[in-house]
Amino acid sequence: MTASPTIIPAGGSVTLRCSVDIGDGWRIYLFRQDPDQPIGSSEPDGVFIISDEGVYSCRGGRGGRGDPVFYTETSREVTIWKTVSIKPTITWKHNWPQIFRGEKITLRCEIRGGTQWTYEWRTNNRNSPTSSEYKIIAGNRDTFSCRGKGNYQFTQWSDDLSLTVSTKPAAKLTASDTILSAGGSVTLTCSVSGSAGWKFDLLRRQSKSHRDQTIRTNKPDGVFIVSDEGVYSCRGGRGGRGDPVFYTETSNEVTLWKTVSIKPTVTRKPDWSEIFRGETVTLRCEIRGGTQWWTYEWRTNYRNSPTSSEYKIIAADSDTFSCRGKGNYQFTQWSDDLSLTVLNKPAAKLTASDTIIPAGGSVTLKCSVDIGDGWRIYWFRQESDQPIGSNEPDGVFIVSDEGVYSCR
Repeated sequence: MTASPTIIPAGGSVTLRCSVDIGDGWRIYLFRQDPDQPIGSSEPDGVFIISDEGVYSCRGGRGGRGDPVFYTETSREVTIWKTVSIKPTITWKHNWPQIFRGEKITLRCEIRGGTQWTYEWRTNNRNSPTSSEYKIIAGNRDTFSCRGKGNYQFTQWSDDLSLTVSTKPAAKLTASDTILSAGGSVTLTCSVSGSAGWKFDLLRRQSKSHRDQTIRTNKPDGVFIVSDEGVYSCRGGRGGRGDPVFYTETSNEVTLWKTVSIKPTVTRKPDWSEIFRGETVTLRCEIRGGTQWWTYEWRTNYRNSPTSSEYKIIAADSDTFSCRGKGNYQFTQWSDDLSLTVLNKPAAKLTASDTIIPAGGSVTLKCSVDIGDGWRIYWFRQESDQPIGSNEPDGVFIVSDEGVYSCR
């Protein structure tokens, strides 16, 4: 037996041909499903037009006219499938407009009516299932179609479903502000551009020695109100309900600093009432409280301010100074301003009780500075750079030797 083709199109038929290679006088008998009950016979061409699905076979018989008929061996079986008019539809779970590489997708072949079906899938992916659900991990662009198969019947092929696969996206995190006021909060917004279906997780690293920790999950709008300092990032996830969640790349990091209620104090040394141009002054930022090591910020017009608690300057111009501590994503308050008024360098004034020393006597020299306090007076003689004496604070010097004297 031969058949061409072996699938009956919807509303059509196929031709079966049965022949015996040797001998003549054969009458051909056609069987369907039951090899003992012929459904038709033909003589002598062995041609049958059929429109029903099933398993067919044939055999030849001759003789008769009172004698038992002699039969050939039964032919091989030929399975004929029939295409019915039912057309499946492919749907997929989470009908998002974009699918990303690595995302797990469930396709479903839906057939309304007919028998109990097994399923065929037509795709470039290997190892397609025989069930109505087809789970894939998206890799490249592909097209999918399906049909049902059962009881020697095929459905139509479904229309093609085209799956376009995009590169895995990254989430984006923005902040309404990056400094938390004492007792305040800021708004963080996580988003994924150009795609839908995401729920967002917020991650936080509370110090440089800690790892990122997921602190809030599954926010559909991606808006988070936070009141704690740290380094924040986010990611989008979709899927779930039995399937592993597919995550975006983690977003950019946003560092939030928190302003605590501690307020430093700026002190200076020396603490004289007047400071003169060229004088060295040491400012100190004092922070009481807190449990961390601070680095320091100074606010001033002077250049190259340090990150330490001490700030040494050579006084040049009048200015104001304030400081704050910074550490572990926290700021202290700014200190009150310390104003530094810088005066021009003053001159010393020298007077003498007399300019002639009597024999065996002495004269009194007095040195003074008109402005400022805390002066120690140094005495010089004969234009030497080495002082011959010093006193504090009255500036009185008794001399009994002649010469040229000066002071500072």
